[in-house]
Amino acid sequence: MSEIIEKKGVKVTIVEHEGGSEEFHVMEEKINEYLNTHSEVDGIFTEDVEAYFCLVQAKKRGISIPRDLKIVGYDGNEITRLVSPQVTTIAQNTKKLAETCVDVLNKRISGLDTEDRYFVPVKIRIGGTT
Repeated sequence: MSEIIEKKGVKVTIVEHEGGSEEFHVMEEKINEYLNTHSEVDGIFTEDVEAYFCLVQAKKRGISIPRDLKIVGYDGNEITRLVSPQVTTIAQNTKKLAETCVDVLNKRISGLDTEDRYFVPVKIRIGGTT
């Protein structure tokens, strides 16, 4: 994905960290460090809970959302609806994802052929962060 974006002339910085059941204060601290290191950033694409903490940190810094920083989450987690402004998110159909996973798993256990990839449509839920 970053290659496609970079071909359009957009600089992409990928920040990865070990996922898992981090405590919220640790997550917020990592985002704080990221914004300290990358003060020139004008857009963040991350999972919804991290998007929430990006919004919190941006507000603390007086960064104008969405004028100076755009934030997009990618889960569809309801936390994006509980803040102001609401976080724009790519809402995944978790029910359909789960059903597809169970179906594929059952087929494979039974020795049936399955596809290599499955497509589950997503929807963008526009909020006030873009």
